[in-house]
Amino acid sequence: MVVGAGFPWALQNDWAGRASQRSDRFLRAVAGLRARVAAWGTAKRGDARFRRFSAHFDVLDRMLFRMLDVLEESAATVRGPSSEVYGAFRSLEASLLRVERVFSWYADKYDQRERADAGEVLRAADELVLSCWSQAFAAAPAKRPTGPLVFLEATAGPCATSSRPRCTRRGTDS
Repeated sequence: MVVGAGFPWALQNDWAGRASQRSDRFLRAVAGLRARVAAWGTAKRGDARFRRFSAHFDVLDRMLFRMLDVLEESAATVRGPSSEVYGAFRSLEASLLRVERVFSWYADKYDQRERADAGEVLRAADELVLSCWSQAFAAAPAKRPTGPLVFLEATAGPCATSSRPRCTRRGTDS
């Protein structure tokens, strides 16, 4: 191979399609997560144990699918030499990972209701919390939000703690 002739040509032509391969791989990953979210939501909506959460699932679907839409739209605008394309997709993949973590966090909380050791306890807790929560919003003139999500969380401390999804905290994306 003559370096003076072949190598600059490859740089000008984005290494003969590698940037488009990178884009295709990312879009397949987005489509895969979209399919997982849709399948999970369909399964939960078809299960009588989750009927009370239909409004939750609607909100979760809108949020997650909009996030995935934005990632697809962003991917469509990526142009330039391979190094810039790869850098842009590295950032987009980090965002896709955050979307997947958010989905996994919520899915885990709902999926606890299917566990033999937790399902009955959570259904009872759902009833109790919802009855208290409903009374607080019954007199409010505003539209009622979707409602609380009760879940179990293993903690080592004797006190209740705030349970903000780890993936939404700054500096913890590793």
